[in-house]
Amino acid sequence: MLPKSYCQAYHSLVKNLLTLQQHLKQEQADVSTIQETYEQGQKIFTEQILTLSPEEIDPTLVSRWQSVQTEIHRSLRLIGTDLLFWRTSKQQTTANTRLNLMSDRLARMIEYCQIMEKGLPSQE
Repeated sequence: MLPKSYCQAYHSLVKNLLTLQQHLKQEQADVSTIQETYEQGQKIFTEQILTLSPEEIDPTLVSRWQSVQTEIHRSLRLIGTDLLFWRTSKQQTTANTRLNLMSDRLARMIEYCQIMEKGLPSQE
């Protein structure tokens, strides 16, 4: 299990990601609201999650924690790239494709964060 403070940090990120997901599902998605929510998520990740140290984690979980941590970070960066392309897309089909990509990545990222939020239970 992860320390409670780690789980709380991931909980903060999950709340932000769920808000972002709601904004993306709106019929008339507001670009500035989505951008602002994404930037808040980046801030939470940078200030609360990237600062977490593997030294406080059970040594048997460190490898799994680092793997999931890497996937969360990767997904966050890819969502940022998709957001950039979505905002600048001129054709509706391109915008829809990017919106779908962001939604899929976001759903996957929420799953990763929920695993961490639950304390990275052991695989049995």
